[in-house]
Amino acid sequence: VPDAAPPVPDAAPPPLDAAPPEPDAALALDATTLPVVAVGPDAGQTEWMVGPPMPADAPEGMVRIPAGHVTPGLSAAGLALTVAQCKTDVLGMRSTNWCDAAFDAEAAGEPIAVAGFFIDALEVSQSQYIDCREKGHDCYPLYLTWELGDQPATGVKRAMAEYFCAWRGGRLPTALEWLYAARGGDVRTYPWGEAPVVEGGVHRTNIGKAGVRGGFSERADGHKYAGPVTAFADRNASPFGVANLSGNVREWTSTDADGKAVAMGGGWRDAPHDQRVTKRDLLVPTDFANDLGFRCVIDAAAR
Repeated sequence: VPDAAPPVPDAAPPPLDAAPPEPDAALALDATTLPVVAVGPDAGQTEWMVGPPMPADAPEGMVRIPAGHVTPGLSAAGLALTVAQCKTDVLGMRSTNWCDAAFDAEAAGEPIAVAGFFIDALEVSQSQYIDCREKGHDCYPLYLTWELGDQPATGVKRAMAEYFCAWRGGRLPTALEWLYAARGGDVRTYPWGEAPVVEGGVHRTNIGKAGVRGGFSERADGHKYAGPVTAFADRNASPFGVANLSGNVREWTSTDADGKAVAMGGGWRDAPHDQRVTKRDLLVPTDFANDLGFRCVIDAAAR
C-alpha cells in the first residue's frame, strides 16, 4: 500500500450514456408482475416494469441474466445451515450461542421482480482496470496492487468502481441484482447450492478463517491472499454461470442502506458461514481493502 495515496477527486463519475428505459404503458401488467425495487441506476424508486426484451447475445466476458424474481434472505433450511456452520467456524474463539440470533435479520422475504441485465462472469481483474488508465481514460490509480494482473482489482473506492463500469458502458449492480445473479430464482444458500464450502478437503472457493479480531486467510484452499479471478470458476458458479460470487473478494454494489454503501458476498478473509449469498457489509463509500473488488453490469436496453 502506498505510503501516502492522493485522495480520490470529489467529482462524481461521468453519467451513463443511456437513461434507463421507461415502462411501456401499452404493456399489460399480469398477475405475476411484481414491483421492481432498487433495480437499475434509479435504485431506491419502486416502479412497475415489465422490462425490455433481452438480446440473446451477451457482451464479451459477460453472462446474460434474464428477467425473473429473486427472494431476499435465507430460507429456514439455509438459516439452520448458516447457524450450524457459524458454530463450527467460531468454536474456541467465542461462545457459539452468538450464532443463534446473528442471522435473524436475513430471514426470507417476498419474491421481487428483477429486469434482465448482463453481468461480468468474473470479477474485474487488476489488468482490466489498469487497461482503462493505459488507454488514456481517467480511471483513478488503484490504492493497492497485486503481483499478478489476473488477480482482482482491489484498493478500489466505490466511485472508482463506478467510473470504470461507466467507461465500459455499464454500471455497478444493485444489491438485488447481485443476489439474483448469485442464486437465481430459488433460495439457495451458496451460489452452487447447499453443499458445504469445504467438503472432503476440497474447497469450492477462496475463503478465510474466523479470528478473534476479524478473519484471516485459509491457505489450505491454495491461495495466500486474493486468487486469480478465474480461480474455482469450475466449481462455484451460480445458476447463471457467474463465478466467485462467494469467495475471493467482496464486491461493491450501487445500493445504499442506513446511510452506508452495500458490498455483497464473502472474501478471502471471510469464514465459510460468511460465504452465503445474503451476506452484506455496510461500508463508507470511500473505504477500500485488499478483499474488496467489484464487477459490472450492462442494462438490456443498452445492447
